[in-house]
Amino acid sequence: MGRRARGAPVAAARPSGQGAAMLAAGDPFVLLDDARPGGPRFFYRNPTKIIEATRAEEVESALERVRVALAEGHHAAGWMAYEAGHGL
Repeated sequence: MGRRARGAPVAAARPSGQGAAMLAAGDPFVLLDDARPGGPRFFYRNPTKIIEATRAEEVESALERVRVALAEGHHAAGWMAYEAGHGL
């Protein structure tokens, strides 16, 4: 994968277990960790799809694709830029 355009990617994936293999440089991943001792953490890698909006008019359809992925049993992990709000 090359460099991703600036936007609001969300990885639709299933969480990986503890002790997952190392990632190659540039492989997409999301780590959610609340940083408290014993607190929950989730590591997502190998996304089944990447949903991305790079322009304001793409935000609503990208969010709809996230809703569909959730309904299919996937998790959604990623980030959304503050500026994506202009597309709502």
